[in-house]
Amino acid sequence: MNAYELKDKLNEYYPFSIIDEIAKSGYVDNSGVICEGESDKILFTLDLTDNAINYALENSCRLIVTHHPAVFSPIRSVKGVVARAVKENIGVVSVHLPADYAPKGVDYYLAKSLGAENEKVLEVRANNLGYGREFSVPQTTLSDLAEKVYKNLSCVNLSVFGNSNCIRKVATFCGAGLDEESLALTDADAFVSADVKHHIILQIVSQGKCLIMPTHYATENYGFKKISQDMAKVLKEKIYYYEENTLL
Repeated sequence: MNAYELKDKLNEYYPFSIIDEIAKSGYVDNSGVICEGESDKILFTLDLTDNAINYALENSCRLIVTHHPAVFSPIRSVKGVVARAVKENIGVVSVHLPADYAPKGVDYYLAKSLGAENEKVLEVRANNLGYGREFSVPQTTLSDLAEKVYKNLSCVNLSVFGNSNCIRKVATFCGAGLDEESLALTDADAFVSADVKHHIILQIVSQGKCLIMPTHYATENYGFKKISQDMAKVLKEKIYYYEENTLL
């Protein structure tokens, strides 16, 4: 399988059409084929790093699928890990927003990691795509919910804000998605997201609500690993997964 064929296969489950729709609001997402390549072994990983490339080479993977775009913004020269991938004849395909917004993507799996059932998609887009999940839970405490997040996402680092013994509704946003607009979409008692700005934290706590904030990596690694497992069921190529444990 080559990089373009891999992108086409990913597009069946994680539609790249969301990129153009989100671009209308001014956000440019550089998902797609970053480097050409071909392989019968594919490595999935959140980021293109030297460690990920080392792992790919150790396992003879000449195709890497990253969640975060290996090239985020326009570049004048190819250098760093992208240059190394080219030198090693490793193809790279990035699937960022398509994986976040997919019906069974990164954001979906973040909610599922906390036991979500019949969850509501908060930011609804065309073609059954969306971001942010709201769901009810049996009444629980902040401490117990935080422990569940810590355990299920394999967290090493976790920040907790607020103090509540009566949590019945939770909203999750993978990555750095919890902002003023998303906050206004839900009346959840507790939120799970990463990289939340101070004024948003202040607003949540002042309303008597709670925030559980894992690292950006932890909120997305769980779901992207699930995606790799899902793709292993539909691709004939052998699938590997690499994670940076120090970022959890």
